[in-house]
Amino acid sequence: MASAARSGACGTRKRRPRPSVDHGSDINMFHRKYRCPRCWLVSMVARPENRRNCALDEAMALLDSHPFTATGPESIDVRDAVGRWVHQTAFAPTSLPRFECAAMDGFACRSAEVPEGAQVLLHVSQTIAAGRPGRPIGKGEAARIFTGAVMPEGADCVVMQEDATVQGSQVAPQRKSGARRHVRAVGEDVLSGESVLAAETRIGPGEIALLAALGIPSVSVV
Repeated sequence: MASAARSGACGTRKRRPRPSVDHGSDINMFHRKYRCPRCWLVSMVARPENRRNCALDEAMALLDSHPFTATGPESIDVRDAVGRWVHQTAFAPTSLPRFECAAMDGFACRSAEVPEGAQVLLHVSQTIAAGRPGRPIGKGEAARIFTGAVMPEGADCVVMQEDATVQGSQVAPQRKSGARRHVRAVGEDVLSGESVLAAETRIGPGEIALLAALGIPSVSVV
């Protein structure tokens, strides 16, 4: 029964009617987003309701029937830049990270106080979360630290929490952690003044995230 309901009297499968497309509204959409006839045409063809064979002459006639006004470069909010093309190369106004930070959850301490094979106990003097700089650590001290948090003055390494045993207000590192271990340096991702987006780069979510992380509020696009 179900098969018969889907078929016509001759036994052939019925096709659903194609939804109509208002090309005029798509032209307005084009002006807001695509800025070039080729990108608009690709978008139109990619839509499920428009997937059909189209001769090149027909496609060109469709483009010619709607005049496109060329727009010059403009500076817009990075949040509105998805799908646009970079006009002028963007440079980093600051480094990323801007400060030395922990690359792991664990304990920030002095590598010289965590020798190989030695059983040492360090006093946990504070807890440092991301966005909350801590105090300097002294001799025999460690700081509970979380990924992304600013390294406290006096510490040069991070012992992963999996490699440490907490005993009350003290911690016993179970594995040697060398200098700079699990520490992200200033500019490890991007150095101040470095080119981050070259001209003619198409902007996507990743590029917007980078610009936002660098504190760049607007970008020159076409």
